[in-house]
Amino acid sequence: MNGSPETILIASSVVLFLGVVVLGAWLWKIERRLGVFLQGKEAKSLEDVLVLLRKETMEARRSLQDLDSRMEEARDRLRDSVQHVGIVRFNPFRDAGGDQSFCIALLDEVRNGVVISSLYARDGVRVYGKPVVKGKSTYQLSKEEGEAIQKAIQKS
Repeated sequence: MNGSPETILIASSVVLFLGVVVLGAWLWKIERRLGVFLQGKEAKSLEDVLVLLRKETMEARRSLQDLDSRMEEARDRLRDSVQHVGIVRFNPFRDAGGDQSFCIALLDEVRNGVVISSLYARDGVRVYGKPVVKGKSTYQLSKEEGEAIQKAIQKS
């Protein structure tokens, strides 16, 4: 009975049975892990998950490109917006009390803009505007207007 065909057949059957049990447990564990991986997705297989991930990646790439273009548009708008402001208050006339007059420089990123002067007197207020290009004006600037432009530039 030691080497009989029945003994070999029974031993082989037991080994095969144990192998099937081990492989079944291993397969169950893999299916459980795959189920956790697929959980919450509309996918039924790993291929479906990969297709879904590719689709989501393409959507994310399109969104990123859209954000990049919006950021560039915002940068363009910001370049032309007022970024540097300088203000000087002063009293141009001895008979008018207080520093009621002022000059304000409003400049963009490259120091283009305007300097506005308001001169207060007892008989009225006068307002002047002068264009500024790269921190300079083609018009004669008063001391206060030049000071307002310098204050605006220094804040950059």
